[in-house]
Amino acid sequence: MIEVRLFGPGQVKNGNLNLAGFPKQQYFHVFCYLIISRKPHTREQLASTFWMDYTTNVSRKYLRDALWRLRHALRTIGVSLDKLLNVSETQVGYYQSDECVLDTQQFEAGIAGLKGAAPEMLDQQVIAEAEQAVNLYTGDVLDGQYEEWCLDERERLRLLYLGALSTLMAYHEAQGAYEKALSYGEQILTRDGTREAVHRQMMRLYCLMGNRDAAIRQYKTCVRILQDTLGMPPLYQTTQFYMNIAHNGLPEIHTMTQPGASDDQRSATNGVDMSFRRMKQRVRYLHKLLDESKAELVALEKEIDEKAAGVVSDQKLDILAK
Repeated sequence: MIEVRLFGPGQVKNGNLNLAGFPKQQYFHVFCYLIISRKPHTREQLASTFWMDYTTNVSRKYLRDALWRLRHALRTIGVSLDKLLNVSETQVGYYQSDECVLDTQQFEAGIAGLKGAAPEMLDQQVIAEAEQAVNLYTGDVLDGQYEEWCLDERERLRLLYLGALSTLMAYHEAQGAYEKALSYGEQILTRDGTREAVHRQMMRLYCLMGNRDAAIRQYKTCVRILQDTLGMPPLYQTTQFYMNIAHNGLPEIHTMTQPGASDDQRSATNGVDMSFRRMKQRVRYLHKLLDESKAELVALEKEIDEKAAGVVSDQKLDILAK
């Protein structure tokens, strides 16, 4: 069975054999792009996506070379390219074979049952499948790669993951499993600490458990993260809830369901949206390229200086010999 993992740094396995170098080389990027897009592309479209600065003939040549290298690399782990891609003279596309397990596809199938129902009304089997699915999310899609073609899919799946965690958090709160609900809240905040609705929900959970001090600490954590990340204080309702806890002891709290979209408007209004994240990822990528270029320039200058010194020395020896 072929396993393709796009979550985290990425991995392709066939049994105990790992595909070396995945996904760093460009021919692996072509492979990932085809999986993510989930549709066939003409050779011209695919070539222009990756080699847009070249003429059509040259870019198509590079594409042929990339597919050849990909075919050769897959053979090293005993996999035929034809089991993963449909390759014709005009088109190339990902082939969804039963012999291939794709983690992102499993993830989406596993959380599909969470849609369209109130968290407290969900079936236990649906919850069990969703909990298995969120465990597949070991990191953002192709973490460490910052090419434009993977950023949209990374953010889309990231938001699905956070949404699934929010539903699981609300479900377990409704069931009275407060510690489990808190664990899902912690997972959400690990990925996005600016989700103020989740901070409030965790404060409420601590109150339901009778732990006033933990609820106060959660508020202070919320304040610090919002200030450090966004340079803004918490919303009025968050601070008011904290004041009730701090001055009136443990208020009477009723179990609440998953916060709606309106609770997360802070993310949008503060610019913490898809385009903002994409720009931040792109900046990190460009900084990385700049650092690598600087290192290469230093190495080249050193090599030039050494060779120049060697040429001068040889010339002096020739003069002395004469």
